[in-house]
Amino acid sequence: MIVAVVLGILGVFCILGWINWISAIRLESGLAPNLSTAPKVSVLIPARNEEENLKSLLQSWIKSKIKPDEILVLDDQSTDRTAQVAEEILQESGLTYRVIHGNPWSPQTGMNGKNHACQQLADEAIGEVLLFCDADLIVSELALGRTLSILQTYSCAGLSGFPRQRALGYRERLVLPWILQLPLILSIPLGWAWKSGFPSAQVANGQWLAIWRKSYQKIGGHRELGWEVLEDVAIARRMTRLKLGGMIPVLASQDLEVTMYQDWEHLIKGFSKNLVLLFGGSKFRTITLLMITNLVFTFPFWGWLINFPAMLIGLILVLFCRLTTARLFRMK
Repeated sequence: MIVAVVLGILGVFCILGWINWISAIRLESGLAPNLSTAPKVSVLIPARNEEENLKSLLQSWIKSKIKPDEILVLDDQSTDRTAQVAEEILQESGLTYRVIHGNPWSPQTGMNGKNHACQQLADEAIGEVLLFCDADLIVSELALGRTLSILQTYSCAGLSGFPRQRALGYRERLVLPWILQLPLILSIPLGWAWKSGFPSAQVANGQWLAIWRKSYQKIGGHRELGWEVLEDVAIARRMTRLKLGGMIPVLASQDLEVTMYQDWEHLIKGFSKNLVLLFGGSKFRTITLLMITNLVFTFPFWGWLINFPAMLIGLILVLFCRLTTARLFRMK
């Protein structure tokens, strides 16, 4: 009985992986935007102690084929040279920019630090599209144009890009796909979920959020999110609840690259803080889901004790799931 259940779950995962392979929207599918009707874009970069990351990010923005109407960098109480590095790079770029020294955070703001920083950027922006971009990203020269093209093509509140993960060590390369990519690809049909009308089916990634200003204002911005840690998902769900068109989850492995965790220690610290939230905030639910997931995906290692032919089928299904996500996110 347990073998049939495990193979059934793996079969469902494979079906969802195949559906996303053929139907998930890729950022590279965006053609050149219609420049005559293209909206003004404000690129908004919250940065706290991001001196090194900004060197790569801002240089990649300078190479963009379509230039944003402005780049705003918020120096969020940094103790390194974040503000100076941003000034040094951008003042020679020819781009319209401002380096904003953020207001100090306190509990009286009613928001957590990330939401507080993003709200300050939005309050200063002039764009019809607000593009929140994390400092640890590297963007391709076509990323902005393709983002605008998709926004012009679909009736949506905005889009959220899922980048290629740049992992530096073998342990990170082994673990990240199972935590970040497989749950995304094997849980919901991305090409349908954003317009389904179900808030619980919404996913988003705050590293690259392009939102129509009018929709952002209708949900109350980041100020309305308060202490919400997973602000990206909260924004997508609020857009759906208010019937504003939904946030399109876009696979952007060709145009966006990110190094979320510099080493194994940072990965452990990051997921110790966020993994429970990703599973709905319940520690019991998180542990239960992880146990079930591990039981299913390790079937090729223990299934031979019960049914060797079924174990081989399970191995093929697991490899199919893993190879699908590897190709979608351009990882080995």
